[in-house]
Amino acid sequence: MRLLICTLYFPPCSFTPANRSFSWAKYLNSFGIYPVVITRQWPAAIKNDSYFEQAVGNEVIIEKHKNYEVHYVPFLGNYRTKQVEKNAKASSSLVLKFFVAIEFIFRYFFTSLLPYGNLFTYALKYLKNNKVDKILISGSPFMLFKIGYEARKKFNIPWIADYRDGWTTDNYAEEVGILTKPVHVLNKYFEKKWTGSASAFTTVSEFLKTGIEKYTGVKGFVVYNGFFAEENIPRPLVADKTKITFLYSGIVYTKQDYRTPVEVFKKLIDKYSSKIDIKLIFLGTVYANPEFANDGIFNDDKDNILLMDRVNYAEALKIHESADAFLMLTHKGMKGIVSSKIFDYIKYCRPVILFTNDHDVLQEILMRSNIGIIAEDAEKLEQQLNSLIEEKINKGFMQLNPDVKYINSFSRENQAKYLAGIIKN
Repeated sequence: MRLLICTLYFPPCSFTPANRSFSWAKYLNSFGIYPVVITRQWPAAIKNDSYFEQAVGNEVIIEKHKNYEVHYVPFLGNYRTKQVEKNAKASSSLVLKFFVAIEFIFRYFFTSLLPYGNLFTYALKYLKNNKVDKILISGSPFMLFKIGYEARKKFNIPWIADYRDGWTTDNYAEEVGILTKPVHVLNKYFEKKWTGSASAFTTVSEFLKTGIEKYTGVKGFVVYNGFFAEENIPRPLVADKTKITFLYSGIVYTKQDYRTPVEVFKKLIDKYSSKIDIKLIFLGTVYANPEFANDGIFNDDKDNILLMDRVNYAEALKIHESADAFLMLTHKGMKGIVSSKIFDYIKYCRPVILFTNDHDVLQEILMRSNIGIIAEDAEKLEQQLNSLIEEKINKGFMQLNPDVKYINSFSRENQAKYLAGIIKN
């Protein structure tokens, strides 16, 4: 079976969504599916503004691997992205705002207005000239779903819509005001129209699945992001009573409370300063949110609370491997948010502290994994951390009894196997 995957994110892009589509390309062939990926070209080194960078060349690059092939379409950009690339201050100009408004209103009808509009043209041309059995399109950007809609209409090829987030039905849906209402109305209309032509959709949590099913009338399935099991080399359990390291990896979003845990950690650092070296590392958090580093809460504990910049993947794995425990922050008032970091955490079979309780998918994964420590408030968090630190001081390690079989079900290969069944059926 030949499967066309359309996505904006694929290696060498190192943004988190690229791992989802890459894992499908890597593993689906083991289950009788040959993936052909159509994506945009990315710079080899990703910077904050690399999304807007144009490709070096203007030619499509086709790479054929053992189990899949990739078509890298040049990222041509549009007036908006070219202005932002030239000058960040241009994003506030009235002229640019006018063109942004034009793009956001008319992009549904004229995909050539999009900075990646040539990807639509290339994908539909490929479908016309090559035999493809099924199509899978990963959003966001959800505008890519129009490729599936057009392919179904023109070539009668079944397609699956992959929602990494919700479009108009999830927690992140924009607040609808006077200026955003026209876009919101168009989003809702085209979500129903385009996704309604899909044979099925996949998403990352039951909460999102329920909302999307209800709105679109299309059958949904939950396919988790998971983790690359082959990269996980278990560290021998070596007792060390001198230090304990906690890690938070990735971005902190607006509705995540990081200040309360930091305050709790500061109290415990002072309390145990003569007994054990406590470290709390925020890895790559400053990368997407430079203001995070300027929070005064970090001023007086820079030796124990470390703010690290983004590092390459191999180095990030080493930092995860050296951590004794992990910190997971929920999004206040939100459900169905399954950050990829939860899988990067659980594969190490070490304690994961969830603050606060989402009473949803994160609680379920951590409790069933038998490695979760859930704190509802600052007092409970302090008690839980205190217990972990005392255990490390007394034993040199923290004793757990993880459910390895359940944890391994989240390997990207196992998730790809499940996806293969959805595609075939």
